[in-house]
Amino acid sequence: TMKKRLGRFKRWIAGAISVMLAVFALQNMGPVDLTFLLWTVETRRIVIIVISFTSGLAIGWLIKENSRVSGKKNNNYTDET
Repeated sequence: TMKKRLGRFKRWIAGAISVMLAVFALQNMGPVDLTFLLWTVETRRIVIIVISFTSGLAIGWLIKENSRVSGKKNNNYTDET
């Protein structure tokens, strides 16, 4: 059926993305110097990439939640008039 085919397709895509992420992580394991203001820390490149990605997800989620909440407040004001 169509649902089973779609489920298999999604699993295939998830597997392919997982393999690509694993290859990406293995290729970006080299050490780098991270300098911020007065501090310098040596870390792996993949750690910087993961922290940047996670920070971007968190900021995007916060902006989305903020706009969703403020959108509800605006709708309440328009309903009262």
